[in-house]
Amino acid sequence: MKYGQIVGSDSVNDAIYSCFKFVSEADAKAYVKKFAKQPHDQDQVKHTFRELVLGTFLASNGLTVQSDRRFDGKTPDWTILDNGDPKCVVEVATFHTNKEIKDAIEAQLGATGFAFVYQPDHTQRLFQTLENKSTAYRDVIEKYNIAYVPGLFLAFDAAVNREQLDACLLDRDTGIFAAYPYVSGVLAFTETIITYGFAYFPNPNALRPFPLPSGELGPSFFRQGQA
Repeated sequence: MKYGQIVGSDSVNDAIYSCFKFVSEADAKAYVKKFAKQPHDQDQVKHTFRELVLGTFLASNGLTVQSDRRFDGKTPDWTILDNGDPKCVVEVATFHTNKEIKDAIEAQLGATGFAFVYQPDHTQRLFQTLENKSTAYRDVIEKYNIAYVPGLFLAFDAAVNREQLDACLLDRDTGIFAAYPYVSGVLAFTETIITYGFAYFPNPNALRPFPLPSGELGPSFFRQGQA
């Protein structure tokens, strides 16, 4: 292995090496350094890995990506390039259920191996998560006239359904797309047993439309790292 053992989990380590086959060597080295700074914080390791997975998904679909490109002191997770010029920035947000429900789920899983917990409507909290990401990069995308796509990881503990996501994004009066036309779309993704599924929702009101693919990275992809 070119960079040795990057994280403690062998399966995640193999998955990271699979991702490195699609990103640049400079980005791979940058992620090695990121992981090295957080070896004991498993939640942060997972978040960093999801950032890498999203960039890998874009690169595996033929897009040229660069991690942590600097824009006036800000470094979005990924920038999509065309002939070296930035065309779109992508910043990853993770959405969990609230702490009370998350703790209840973890307690049930620890005690019985499964969990059944009532989930509230997450529409408003989803909106707040995306609004925070959207406003954080408004100055960058307007100054450089580039597209902006939040990447939204939907954790399993939130159990967000399509109706809630549609209401958050598409409601004509209260949705993210109506409120923030400089958001070109949202790339939502989920994880189910070493499979990451991606669904792209373009903003019909986008000032800068930007197409992105939907699809998945599954077990056969992540097994590449074992070679």
